[in-house]
Amino acid sequence: MSAVEQMGKPGKMSSLIEQNASAKQKESGWDVADYLIKQQQEILQMNYFVDSYNAKLERVLKDEKLFEDFNSILDEQKAILMINRGTNDAEAEAFCMRQENICSIVQSL
Repeated sequence: MSAVEQMGKPGKMSSLIEQNASAKQKESGWDVADYLIKQQQEILQMNYFVDSYNAKLERVLKDEKLFEDFNSILDEQKAILMINRGTNDAEAEAFCMRQENICSIVQSL
């Protein structure tokens, strides 16, 4: 029941809530404000992640030792793929250079 309905007034659920809220959220009376606050929190969390990642990436690119470590990890991954999976050089390189792999390495340094 929405806050408006709890006050004894007829209320209408927003199509935004109808389409995006879970059944539990609908039952507990979620309204547009709740949805927007949740969305804002998710945006802030994503912005924090991006800012943190960018700072780490910048540090890796500027620090010669970290950059060497980064390249060593890529070389090790590539060698493992070629030895264990029998992939050729180009396939191993492509696999190692995937965005999610690069992000994972940067975050580990």
